Amino acid sequence: MNEKELLAKITEKFPAVIESKPAAGALPAFNLTLDVPAASIADVCAWLKTGGLKFDYLAALSGVDLKDKLQVVYHLYSLEMKHKLILKADLDRLAPELPSVNSVWQAANWHERETYDMFGIKFNGHPYLERILTAEGFEGYPLLKDFIAKPDQYD
Repeated sequence: MNEKELLAKITEKFPAVIESKPAAGALPAFNLTLDVPAASIADVCAWLKTGGLKFDYLAALSGVDLKDKLQVVYHLYSLEMKHKLILKADLDRLAPELPSVNSVWQAANWHERETYDMFGIKFNGHPYLERILTAEGFEGYPLLKDFIAKPDQYD
C-alpha cells in the first residue's frame, strides 16, 4: 500500500485528519505526515493499530514548542506491513492536554511522562503521569522556549 492509499484509508475513517507537509529536514523515511485534532489522537492511534493498518510500533513521541502553540509528534511503524507515518497534534499553549495513547502502545508510558516533564503537556488517562527526569520539586518545564533557569534551582 502506497502513501496515497494509506492516506485515503485514514481520511475515510477520520475526515478531520489532514495531510501536512513534512517539517524542513524531515527524514525521507517518513513520507506521510498527518495533522490530527488533539481530542481525536487516541481514537486515531487505536484504529491505526487495530483497524487493519497494523501500526504496532510507536518509535517516538515527543513535544515541540512552536512559540504560539505546543505540538506532540508521533512516529509510527507497521513492522508487518512496512508503513511509516508521522502524526502531529497541535495544543493550546496555555492548557496543553490530550488523551494518552498508553493503552494503545505501552511504550507511550515513558514518552508521555518525559513530554509532561519537559513541556508540561498533560496526557489525560495516563496511569502515572509524574515527572521522570527533573529533580523532585523542580519548577517549570525546561524545554519550553520561555523557560528561565534559576541559578539556585538545585541547591
